[in-house]
Amino acid sequence: MTIEVLLVGLGKIGLEYDLKNNYNLTHFNSFYRNKKFKIVGVFNNNLKKKKFFEEKKINFFSNYKEALKILNPTVVVVSTTTATHFKILKNTLKYKSVKLILCEKPFCLNLIQARKIKFLDKFNKVYVNYMRSSDDTFYKKVIKKIKNDSNLFIEIFYKGSVLNNASHYIQLLNKYFGKCKTIQNTSKFNANFIDFKLIFKKNIQAHFLSSNARDLFLDSMRFYTPKLIINYDNGGHLIYTSKNVLNPIYSAPNYFELKDVIKNKFYENSQKNIVTNVYKCILKKKHSLCKSAEAIEVHKIIKKIANA
Repeated sequence: MTIEVLLVGLGKIGLEYDLKNNYNLTHFNSFYRNKKFKIVGVFNNNLKKKKFFEEKKINFFSNYKEALKILNPTVVVVSTTTATHFKILKNTLKYKSVKLILCEKPFCLNLIQARKIKFLDKFNKVYVNYMRSSDDTFYKKVIKKIKNDSNLFIEIFYKGSVLNNASHYIQLLNKYFGKCKTIQNTSKFNANFIDFKLIFKKNIQAHFLSSNARDLFLDSMRFYTPKLIINYDNGGHLIYTSKNVLNPIYSAPNYFELKDVIKNKFYENSQKNIVTNVYKCILKKKHSLCKSAEAIEVHKIIKKIANA
């Protein structure tokens, strides 16, 4: 069975990230290279990209409604600007042929829009591309080691805005530690750059710090326990694990020694893994795609942060 796919949006994650490399960072490369899928059409307003797809004999549309009507795809990927998500999702849900919609994060511009889409999505077709949800290395090398520790402290440096970037990490923490109990703002630089704290069960605290507000380039999570410090750095590209050993000078348990460095191959193949999970979902098998209900929980937190 070959599953027909329509790509709506050909920006960075839709197409451009992979134009100068051989990775699987984009929806196009990842679906195009997977023999279980066939890209039957693409939509984009930029007609300069039309030739690229004509050479590959893929239908190019400048009207996504026309593409939906003509092609009747099984899977639709929405990777246009966030401001357009609500309208495109609303229209796409009208087509019975569409069995799964993969929407780029953030889900919508706000909680109201996200809830409306959830209400319209009677058959739970919509999933949101929080790609780190499918990072098995993160689960095995980080979460499994620290999840049951009652003295866990988490520090996150996020790039960009709360909605577009911090949301990645909020979704991950919600997935592995359950819904947060308390939300506190610590510093508000502007509407997009905010330091805030989330508190989960067992009093697990996660402090979010804005990189942009400090002119830093950090995009990382750091997990601290009495026995381990684990760095999930460069957006997950590298994972460093340090273990608590006796201080060689003072013979005291306050010395962390680097024990393991992993170059996380998930990073280069992030969308390839997502496509694998799309296939599992279509077949009603266990998968790690982010459900729209999970994405709505992220929106709830972001709204509270914005209003604090």
